[in-house]
Amino acid sequence: MVLLQDQNAKMAAANDWAIVRANLNTVLSNLKAAAPKTKIIVGTYDNSYRDCPLAVGRAATHKTVSEYLEGSIAGTKGLNDVIREVAKSNNVAVAEIYGKLGSGDWAPDCRTPNAQGQAKIATAFKSMM
Repeated sequence: MVLLQDQNAKMAAANDWAIVRANLNTVLSNLKAAAPKTKIIVGTYDNSYRDCPLAVGRAATHKTVSEYLEGSIAGTKGLNDVIREVAKSNNVAVAEIYGKLGSGDWAPDCRTPNAQGQAKIATAFKSMM
């Protein structure tokens, strides 16, 4: 039963990532066509639940979000993996945000970076310019 669930999860993730891959390729192609001399930078996502007070006692949520973003030991890719792959295939820079923000960098909703978190994201993008 667990093997079947793992296979179903891998198939669903592969389908999701195919859609993300296609959409991101389209966006990057359109941007490059519209501004061929402009450097394009995309960013990865961080796991806001890692330090979120709302997620205390919910280790499974943290693990699920981490695997969604960075993939799992079982070999499934995560959203950030797809972003990196598509960026590389389009010769676009990647600002690595994953793991850069800490507990003091999020608004109380645990989804939105506060001013300090936004500054860290801006620094990551600026370093790629």
